[in-house]
Amino acid sequence: FSEIVKKLPEETMDIEVLDHFQTLITSATASFTINGLNANDYPHLPVIDTNESFVLPVGLFKQVIGQTVIAISTHESRPILTGVNMVIENGQILAVATDSHRLSQRIIPLEMTEEQAGKKYNVIIPGKSLVELSRTLDDNSETIELMITENQVLFKTENMLFYSRLLEGYYPDTKRLIPETSATEIEFNANILLGAIERASLLSHEGKNNVVKITINPDLVEISGNSPDIGNVQEELDYISVSGDPIELSFNPDYMKDALRTFGQTTIKIKFTSPVRPFILVPSENDQTFIQLITPVRTF
Repeated sequence: FSEIVKKLPEETMDIEVLDHFQTLITSATASFTINGLNANDYPHLPVIDTNESFVLPVGLFKQVIGQTVIAISTHESRPILTGVNMVIENGQILAVATDSHRLSQRIIPLEMTEEQAGKKYNVIIPGKSLVELSRTLDDNSETIELMITENQVLFKTENMLFYSRLLEGYYPDTKRLIPETSATEIEFNANILLGAIERASLLSHEGKNNVVKITINPDLVEISGNSPDIGNVQEELDYISVSGDPIELSFNPDYMKDALRTFGQTTIKIKFTSPVRPFILVPSENDQTFIQLITPVRTF
């Protein structure tokens, strides 16, 4: 049905219900007759009977979704990691996703009633549901209402209801994965670094391991990629500032590109602890509210 609507020749269409559940769709000189089913056989929507609701700006919530779903797992072997964990407490939402190789975490403020402020809400929403919700949300809507029950969540706008089941189980403790200190820090324009990694990955994608190496020294920062069958690439990076110990490590360029795209045109800091420990990307300003974490690839 949706594909038919997309291809109709005019902006308007007529829908007529015929006998035996057939539907006639016409637009200009095009017409489609679609075989339908008895509406009484359609599953009833669940009843969300709860007073536990929260209101968020649509634009901000779509941003949170885009910044976190990149890190959900695509493997069903650990179903819990295919969702985004949202923890609501103390006047904020903490949204986190990880596939065990990378992690995305975003914290945003949330208005709560006095009764809600004393509670903690911990839910895991399927990543696929959030992606579909983000596509469906009308940018003209100002706010979205989030309603939570034991096994369902309802997203409500002025002209839409979006239901999703919740994933059952316990999400892993991700706080321990985020390093609290760093031995090396470097500041980049996110978009400039993204361009360099896209160039380096042109060759790394042809190799077996698909890794890119970054080398950081006080007077030189460069990125390199190598494919034995194709060749190699090396580029000196334009950075804003660097401090700490020299370091050299390899990483999956696809993970880095996904992470960098979530920062847009802003400047970021990348903080390293060692060549084998996860490193984090954070905004240069207000670095406590948004974190992208990537685990290096061992090449030795």
